[in-house]
Amino acid sequence: MHDPCERFAQRLAARIGMDATFAQRLYRFVITGVGSTLVYFAVMGLGVSRLGFSVTLASTFAFVAGGAFSYLFNTLWGFSSEISRRTASRFLLVTLFSFSVCTAAAWLLDRLGVHYGLISLLVAPLGAACNFVGHVVFTYRRRVAGRPPSAA
Repeated sequence: MHDPCERFAQRLAARIGMDATFAQRLYRFVITGVGSTLVYFAVMGLGVSRLGFSVTLASTFAFVAGGAFSYLFNTLWGFSSEISRRTASRFLLVTLFSFSVCTAAAWLLDRLGVHYGLISLLVAPLGAACNFVGHVVFTYRRRVAGRPPSAA
């Protein structure tokens, strides 16, 4: 680990009693999320301004590109796992679950009369938290030696 920010995050985690592996995964998840967001913005901008796509079409391509970036970096770097059908399908399931939770939360908050700006501020971290927890406990959960794969 040569990244000074990652070393700082690990030292901070140790001070508050957080497991070093968990802290590393969280740090890398956040960095990957920032990268995925930048990919989304770049593809969206390119699609609309240079390729003449509609906003909806550009947003669709941007979402897929950002999601692919997120899957690749979370799998290979963030969670030190392998690209496989298993991780890809689980990643997609977690993403769909998080999407559903965020959509339901946004709908409820909107019905309660909450301003859309505040809804965005509340729903974005909710989605990130759902994704991180889902990936830790489901997508990238390690198989336990001696157990059949179905029990993992």
